[in-house]
Amino acid sequence: MRRWALWMFLATAAVVGLSCGPAPLYSENGPTGTAIITPRASWVVKGTLANAAAAVDGQFETAAVAPPGLAPVKLYVDLGKTCLFNMIVLEHGRDETACGRQVQVAVSMDGATYGPVATTTGGRRVTVISLIGPVLARYLELAAVPGSQGWAVAEMYVE
Repeated sequence: MRRWALWMFLATAAVVGLSCGPAPLYSENGPTGTAIITPRASWVVKGTLANAAAAVDGQFETAAVAPPGLAPVKLYVDLGKTCLFNMIVLEHGRDETACGRQVQVAVSMDGATYGPVATTTGGRRVTVISLIGPVLARYLELAAVPGSQGWAVAEMYVE
């Protein structure tokens, strides 16, 4: 019964437009050409990376950076409100090899209790994290094991 109720909630949310933007999808275009769900300017980003807020500042030249050897490093994102999404894209900036050897995504509704939803290997230049199904959450925790060049997030998109 609980599974049926969850599917009904998600189906209803999709029909009525439960998302983080004023319309079903926010009109800012991400790297894949699809719309992302919230204006990144409203996100609050913290973490163990230097200059964490640079991960969503809209400038490819700046990046949140963790040096090699520091593990794991974490990036916390408050989306500002509950959102429904199924993909996270991380651009690594000018140093295309500054990707995590492993990146884990955990989500939360309250910002205190997180549950893992995906683990993947970082990709050169861009890491695309496709979630198995739609996820409803307000808070994200990205934990990475930096590679030999550290870990950098120049821009982050949630779709």
